[in-house]
Amino acid sequence: LEMPAPSPDEAGVTVSDYGCTARLSGTILRRTIRSDGVSVIVRIDSVDIQLQLKINQWISQDAPPKIWTHEAGHRIIAEHFYANADATADSIGHDRIGRQVRGSGTDSTTAANQALNSAAADITRQFMTEVRDPSEQVQEIYDRITHHGANPIDEIDAITQALNESRKSLAGSRIASIRNFPAD
Repeated sequence: LEMPAPSPDEAGVTVSDYGCTARLSGTILRRTIRSDGVSVIVRIDSVDIQLQLKINQWISQDAPPKIWTHEAGHRIIAEHFYANADATADSIGHDRIGRQVRGSGTDSTTAANQALNSAAADITRQFMTEVRDPSEQVQEIYDRITHHGANPIDEIDAITQALNESRKSLAGSRIASIRNFPAD
């Protein structure tokens, strides 16, 4: 993994890479043969979701301790959101079981796979919206509050402020009301 280009006021960079892979299985409920192939309706019977979080940090060896602590704050934020990622994924997955999805292809198997793969991609998108995106928002607020580690504020205080500010900005939104912000 190559270090991303830091902005001029950064002596370190932390990148949090959330992974979500969903595998679905289902039963073909209806199949329609058309002139251009087959369309199907598939009931989702099971959902298996694999999650991961990779955190990479690049910090200049001669960076002051404050920068090392600042970058550790980015790790803490990512881990904070990942702490309840399993529960979020479980909820998203359970919500899909029993749903019907449509697909098309050259044959029934291809059409069913297309339907299930599309539903799996939707699960990944929803997970990223509910976990990664709020984490990134807090990361940005944290950098603004700390001025990338240059401001004389305790990192834990800055993280708490960033979480609170993010909660306020999302107040009333569907994301904030669901499950994104694990208790501190």
